Amino acid sequence: MSQDPYAGQPFPGVPNPNVPSHDPAPDQPPTLPFTPAYAQPTPDQAQPAPGYPPPAPGYSGYPQPAYGAPGFPPPAPPKKSRTLLIVLLSVAIALVLCVGGLAVVGLLAKKNDDDKKAAAAKITVVEPVTLGGREKLESAEFTEVTKTMKAGLLKDYPGATQSVGAFYGEPAKKDMVMAIAVAAPIPNPKLELNKNFTNLTLTGITAENVADVDAGPLGGVAKCGDSSISGMDVAICAWTDDGSVGVVFFYNATKSTTQKEFISLRSELEKTS
Repeated sequence: MSQDPYAGQPFPGVPNPNVPSHDPAPDQPPTLPFTPAYAQPTPDQAQPAPGYPPPAPGYSGYPQPAYGAPGFPPPAPPKKSRTLLIVLLSVAIALVLCVGGLAVVGLLAKKNDDDKKAAAAKITVVEPVTLGGREKLESAEFTEVTKTMKAGLLKDYPGATQSVGAFYGEPAKKDMVMAIAVAAPIPNPKLELNKNFTNLTLTGITAENVADVDAGPLGGVAKCGDSSISGMDVAICAWTDDGSVGVVFFYNATKSTTQKEFISLRSELEKTS
């Protein structure tokens, strides 16, 4: 009497490997004249035991660990580069001045004040070697950005004669500023200043606590505000007068700690004859 191969199994239909089966062997498939190379089993592929169904296609015979399981650590997420963040932020914010410059085109035809033109002609902007004691950053990622900004300012501000743009400081010590400025006739300095802060929203950046601040001995009008980009504080201070527009961005800072220094930095960037 043959012993039931399924005896004692918790799942009906699954043969007990400890009990020999007396079932007749299944019919063998006809032999092909050749076997394609891709059909040959590789050495690491497990072969099914007699009496068991073959493994599913693609099964190597070894269980595959889940993603992140011991022995297969997931790749470490890429570190965010603060330098890259600052560069991208600078490109976005610097576009504000270029957009603001377009507003001047329509005003020039309406306002032709000889006194203002004379005042504007005496104003120049310079790019100092150091700014507030900070050394200029000359690495490629920074110089490429400022080169583009300076070209855009000269193009978009009618009558522009000079433009400057540079990064200063030490990113590793979180002591860095970016300064951009253009010398050009500005028919309505106050309107131009307000437009520059309003246009920040075009870059997806919001400036908060924007308020008028002392413009310093060079005159004109000035404002400062706070912004936060990816958790990094950025203080934005800008000035406008009859012959120039300039913005200083203080990274890892707030306007409450930068307003006084802003006046000093402006005097290094703008000159009058």
